[in-house]
Amino acid sequence: MKRVRNILYAAAKRLAASKLLRIELAVIVGTLSVLTYTAAAAIGEQREIAERVLRLHVVAASDSAEDQALKLSVRDHLLATYGEELTAMPSVVEATAWAQAHLPELQAAAEAVLAAQGCDASVTASVCREVFPTRTYDALNLPAGEYTALKLVIGAGAGKNWWCVMFPPLCTAAALDTAVFTDGQWRTLTNDAPDITIRFRLLEWWYALVELFD
Repeated sequence: MKRVRNILYAAAKRLAASKLLRIELAVIVGTLSVLTYTAAAAIGEQREIAERVLRLHVVAASDSAEDQALKLSVRDHLLATYGEELTAMPSVVEATAWAQAHLPELQAAAEAVLAAQGCDASVTASVCREVFPTRTYDALNLPAGEYTALKLVIGAGAGKNWWCVMFPPLCTAAALDTAVFTDGQWRTLTNDAPDITIRFRLLEWWYALVELFD
C-alpha cells in the first residue's frame, strides 16, 4: 500500500512540475470526453432507428459456392413473396408480429426453395434480437447495433451471413420513399459526412466490446 502511495505521489509531483504533461493530459481527457459523448449519442440514435426496423438474417449451411447460392435464392424468394405484404404494414410492431405468427410458413417456403434446387437441408426460422455490423444498402447506411431480426438458418448454419431489412424495405433505393423514419434519422441513414462515419465506427467498436465481454 505504501509503495502505491509513493508511486501516486511521484506521479502527482511530476504532473505538477511539467506544464507539457498537464497539457497532454488535458488533451487526452478532453478527447476521451468527446468520444464518450459522441458514442453515447450514436448509441441513442441507433436504438431509435432499431425500434423502427425488422432485419432479415439468412445464414447459409456452409461457405461452399452451392450453399451460398442457395442462401441467396432463399433471400430472393422471401423478399419477392412477402416484401409487398410487409411494406403495407403500418409499423414495425405489426411487421414483427406478422413474422412471429408466420414462422412455420416462412420456414416451409425456404425449405421449398431448397428442395426445388435438389437440397434437402432443413431451415430453422425465428424472430430474435441480434447485433448487426454497419451495412450499406444503395444510398443507405444502417448503423451497427442490436436489432430485432427474422432469422433463417439453413442446415448447420456454418456459412456466411446475409443481412437486409424486411421492414421497411431498405435493401433498394425505393425505400427512400418510406415515411417510417424522422427527418433526423434519414439524415443519419443517408449522410456520409465525416461525423456520421465516426459515429458508425464508434458503434462498431462499442458492440465489439460488448460481444467480447458478454
